Amino acid sequence: MEFDKAYQKLNNEQRAAVDYIDGPLLVIAGPGTGKTQLLSVRVANILKQTDASPDNILCLTFTEAAANNMRRRLSDFIGPDAYKVQIHTYHSFGSFLLQEHRPDLTSSIDELERFTIIRKIQST
Repeated sequence: MEFDKAYQKLNNEQRAAVDYIDGPLLVIAGPGTGKTQLLSVRVANILKQTDASPDNILCLTFTEAAANNMRRRLSDFIGPDAYKVQIHTYHSFGSFLLQEHRPDLTSSIDELERFTIIRKIQST
């Protein structure tokens, strides 16, 4: 029900973006124009219209506030599955990737070790 209410509040261009579920979509708009709402409704629609799993969806935002806002809105639309969707800031997603795939790079290292790593990277 919340999804339907949110969908009805979208303008024609926003609805077209929500309805487009056959691939990636770039949304460019200024601050305060409803991007977080649009993306939350779009994710809910993708999950509603396809057999996509929530844990196969990645949403990236610039701020923690936007990521938290998106999670809350998505939770209103789809319930607990919202916590299976990967919602990150660009920075936290980069950190997540490093922790998952290169934990050796996320441990604390001293300045000499950092210098050695940078030198190795530069020489390759």
